[in-house]
Amino acid sequence: MFRKFRETVVGLIVAIFVIGIAVGPFMAWFGWSDGQRIAQVLREGVETKAIPESGTRRTGRRSGTSYSLNLVWQTPEGARVRAEGLSISAGLAGQILSENRITRTSLNIKYLASDTAHPVILEDAAYQQGVNDGLLYTGLGWFGVGVVSLWLLRRRLRRRQRLAAQPA
Repeated sequence: MFRKFRETVVGLIVAIFVIGIAVGPFMAWFGWSDGQRIAQVLREGVETKAIPESGTRRTGRRSGTSYSLNLVWQTPEGARVRAEGLSISAGLAGQILSENRITRTSLNIKYLASDTAHPVILEDAAYQQGVNDGLLYTGLGWFGVGVVSLWLLRRRLRRRQRLAAQPA
């Protein structure tokens, strides 16, 4: 009975690490690529003031609370641009939102002329970079732990096979 329990637990642990090996690189890539995008916007972007049009607070059962904004601004050419569903930190949300109502009239943003759909709110850029760094390191960690764990498991299984193959 204990052997069956141990095999089930080991099987679950192996499954978790295999999932980590599969999902970890995607998490790392997403964190890295979004971090590169934010760095490029901060380096090369056009700075302007945007008007927060609306904001949303969402509370999930397990995922916690998340905040998002819809912004509107005008380009130097006079075109009106709208960006929807921009994720923001709880700290910035506390300054901007009060019971899902906007309390500020403008925010400083930067955007790439070629990609107006993804502006960076300057007051929240450090937080967004931190989130991306967290994704990068978490993804690399899951991948690394998964690879090392499977390597150790494989080594253990080979040792078991050698011992079983030895004459008694």
